[in-house]
Amino acid sequence: MKYTKTENASGVPARMPPGLSLIVGPLIGFAYVIFLPFIGLVMITALTLKKVGISLLSLVRTIAAFGWRPMEAYLAGRKKHSKK
Repeated sequence: MKYTKTENASGVPARMPPGLSLIVGPLIGFAYVIFLPFIGLVMITALTLKKVGISLLSLVRTIAAFGWRPMEAYLAGRKKHSKK
């Protein structure tokens, strides 16, 4: 069987020789096992920061809420001023 480095004319991707996959496979698995805890810590940190950010945004929205409501002001009508 002939191994190519790129795709052939029919679009089939290149294959890795079995000897090379026997060497590279455990190395990729080792890298996965080493970096898995770091990936978990990053995910936990990201989820925690997202939750805190949403809570802070909700708090800021309640504190900085404006009391002006244009549609309610329009529907209430204008106050009539008495002529003096």
